[in-house]
Amino acid sequence: MATPPIIAAALVDAETGESDIEALLAAGADIDARDGDGLTALARVAKLALARRVAHWFSEGDIDGVPVSYTVTDGVMVFRQRNRPKKMSQPAQLTFTEKWCPEVFAYLTAVVTCRYLLMLGASMTVADSEGTTVRQHLDALAHPWIVESIAEQPKILAWRARHARGEARRAERAEASKRRLAKLAAKAKAARAKKVAKPKPKSKAAKAKPKSKSKVAKPKSKSKSKSKVARRRVG
Repeated sequence: MATPPIIAAALVDAETGESDIEALLAAGADIDARDGDGLTALARVAKLALARRVAHWFSEGDIDGVPVSYTVTDGVMVFRQRNRPKKMSQPAQLTFTEKWCPEVFAYLTAVVTCRYLLMLGASMTVADSEGTTVRQHLDALAHPWIVESIAEQPKILAWRARHARGEARRAERAEASKRRLAKLAAKAKAARAKKVAKPKPKSKAAKAKPKSKSKVAKPKSKSKSKSKVARRRVG
């Protein structure tokens, strides 16, 4: 069985810190796809991290005259300033180890990739061909970053689900709005077409009847005038 692309990408991420995991997931890849040994991407990277874990490493020096020391025990780094433990962020640990201890950096990069896969929703219940679950591989690491990510995963996945539902609702509303606008546009277009097709009513001037020709007064007949004269004389 060929190694699924998502697992190959996760292994590259554990090497360099850069990969196409999210792009593969967006394209429809299964984050819990398994290889020939039944291992998922998260299980493979967890096993890789465990193999890289540094049992012990120590370094000391000074920063601007202040004595400092760095101790790694079973992959966990502790930074001390004036012999007092100080919190060191994940990016700071990666930057420091990349420069001063490549072996620890390789281990921490794999741990960060495990965290990344957990945040993307990788399952911890899938078992490999030997019956070992992903959660058991992670517990074997026992790194504080992993413990923190395991505790945070349900909250993050719940937030992602809410966000996805919100995005879906917004997309539905946008689509409904587009349909309404298209319907209104079609209605307006039909109204314009109907207006063009309807004959224009005649204007009042066109409707008015032409004036009749002026009547010429007819001359009174002579016979009528004579009878009137005769009646006057008789009277």
